[in-house]
Amino acid sequence: MFDISFGELLLIGGVALVVLGPERLPEVARTVGALVARARGFVASVKADIGQQANLDDLALLRQDVQATARHFTDQLASEVRDLQTPILAEPTIDPAMPAPVSAPLEQPAHDDSQLDLFQELLPPQQPLAAAHPSPDDSSSR
Repeated sequence: MFDISFGELLLIGGVALVVLGPERLPEVARTVGALVARARGFVASVKADIGQQANLDDLALLRQDVQATARHFTDQLASEVRDLQTPILAEPTIDPAMPAPVSAPLEQPAHDDSQLDLFQELLPPQQPLAAAHPSPDDSSSR
């Protein structure tokens, strides 16, 4: 900050000793030290305030950038939705080259009992439920 050499500091100290005297020199040195400490604290506070203001400005710019990006995204999304809704909401066009849909009722197939008979032949014979599983109360069957 200041380009003061050690020799210059000794010269300032010697002049202060001669002018102020040995009784007042320690008191003045303490006062000067306290003033220098306050000045350094004030400079640090100003630097911090300037840095904080710069960060706030950067944050404001960042917020504006994010808002602009969000608006652009919203506009683009709305445009895409409109583009998709346009063909859906438009009246259907009839292509003369396309055949008309057939609206004849579907015929129910006739039941073929022979297939049902074949299926029942494949199944194992069923026993009556009481004969297949004797009840625990029925001890006479044992």
